[in-house]
Amino acid sequence: MVSSLTSSPVKALPSTNPTLTDPSAWMIRDADLMTNPPIPNALHLPGLVDVSKLKEAISLLTKVWPTVAGRWERRSKPDGGYDPVIRLTESDIPFETQALATSQPFSDTRMIQDYEQTHLYIPQFPNPGFLVPDGSYPLLMVRLTTLEHSQTSVIGIVWHHILGDGHVCARYLRQLSAVYAALHRGADPQEFYEYPDYNSVVGIDPVSDEKLQDTVKMLESSAMDKSLPLQTVLDAHQDEMEAKWDQVTIGFTAKELEAMKVLAVEASKGDLKWST
Repeated sequence: MVSSLTSSPVKALPSTNPTLTDPSAWMIRDADLMTNPPIPNALHLPGLVDVSKLKEAISLLTKVWPTVAGRWERRSKPDGGYDPVIRLTESDIPFETQALATSQPFSDTRMIQDYEQTHLYIPQFPNPGFLVPDGSYPLLMVRLTTLEHSQTSVIGIVWHHILGDGHVCARYLRQLSAVYAALHRGADPQEFYEYPDYNSVVGIDPVSDEKLQDTVKMLESSAMDKSLPLQTVLDAHQDEMEAKWDQVTIGFTAKELEAMKVLAVEASKGDLKWST
């Protein structure tokens, strides 16, 4: 039984991020324009989450990550055309709460769940496609679900890929957790602020600088043939890209391999047949 959703948006705060060179907008890096689907997350937490402190943590982080309260738009260039940007509009973050009469959110403990398992916990963008700039829609939405029978919580977050990739989203979630925990124990949340570098040439994910630059160069070198769709270009260069990736070799003993086979067959519930 699902209680009705209650909406109470989180107020955004003025940015204090010192790396923003333009206080009105942030230029989106090329890599984040390659794919735009949302990145959904459903986090099952022990115990009950303090709603007011979670909302306060989300609000405080809009000072650190101002793009999450922005809008994806097009900014005209003086010489014609436009730049894709996130306008720093300090817009509200949609926040929903609900309660479910259940004890467990999912039927099993797999890390990756399908839509049928997660759709109750993760909010949906008003425009499911949302693959082109549209300043009408938020880039981050949050839903907090209370599981009444176990007195536990599920935080569902949908993060638009234009904000950054899955690694960037994970950084945001870790910081949200740290700020919430600080508020919960009465500590100063500012001690846990980690400002993303919006002034970096590759955006806010320094870990992937080298791979990102290689990918952008590959796309630029392929841009001469305007008749090919982007996916065709990517497919044509897939072998070349894979040849440049680092190879990692992981060793297992025969006993460990056999144990993993057994676990894989059991987890598949009969769908997987393993022969040697």
